[in-house]
Amino acid sequence: MPLSLKVKTTPWLLLGLLGAQLVLVSLQVPIGAKISLFERVLFGVLSPIQHGLTAAFGGVRGLWINYAYLRRVQRQNQELHREMFVLREENAFLRNWLREMKSERDIRETAVRWTGDLETAAVIGMDASNVFRSAVINRGKAHGVAKNMPVLDGNGCLVGRVVDPVSSREARVQLITDSECGVSVLAGSPPAVGILKGRGSGDCELKYILDSGPELQPGMEILTSGLDGLYPAGLKAGTVRDVKKDATLFQKIRVKPFFDLAGLGRVAVLKRPPRDFFEGDGR
Repeated sequence: MPLSLKVKTTPWLLLGLLGAQLVLVSLQVPIGAKISLFERVLFGVLSPIQHGLTAAFGGVRGLWINYAYLRRVQRQNQELHREMFVLREENAFLRNWLREMKSERDIRETAVRWTGDLETAAVIGMDASNVFRSAVINRGKAHGVAKNMPVLDGNGCLVGRVVDPVSSREARVQLITDSECGVSVLAGSPPAVGILKGRGSGDCELKYILDSGPELQPGMEILTSGLDGLYPAGLKAGTVRDVKKDATLFQKIRVKPFFDLAGLGRVAVLKRPPRDFFEGDGR
């Protein structure tokens, strides 16, 4: 090593050793003894740094704990929302069935058969050519979803049915507002059987109700009859919007669907064939 470098390095090394010795000496002062000026200066310099580091580490730890807690709460909330959706569907569906059952035994057996046959799904797309025609859901063959299974909204009201194509994880749902959709329904008192057809514009029309048949009023409910073999009986399909009579044999009846297209975020698919509900357990 050159002599000039040794001369420059030695003073700094000496100062470092002296400083370390002063620190060691100050740490050996007995408890209760008078605190030196150096200790006061050292404490005054290091204490704020220690305080800042402690606060910083505590803040980071708190943020991490809160983040983990919020993630856990979010997962729990999502699961609770799904359970509430399923329970609401079951409640609405079973209320509809109460109209059809005549004994406590029949009601209990129906409830046991139906529980667990529902698959919830999210609407992930609408028909690009006409939003009132069909929707796409994020459930498919991998989830037990198949063609012609009825689809309900969050209140148990009829939305439509599953139609082709059905892929592994997606399926298309034909809405009852589609002009090519037809649903067998009951209307009026005494109830008359008619066909609910979509108009392709957000509402439906009730066809084949004779002019001499029951007199329908705006606000009356339209329920599925179950006679078409596609939809269980008693599902809410819509309400009468207006009624007109002309020279034909049939009344001209407009129907407003119960389901709200704008709020159609989640739906429920009834996975069991509707006929099973009428023909016993059938499993």
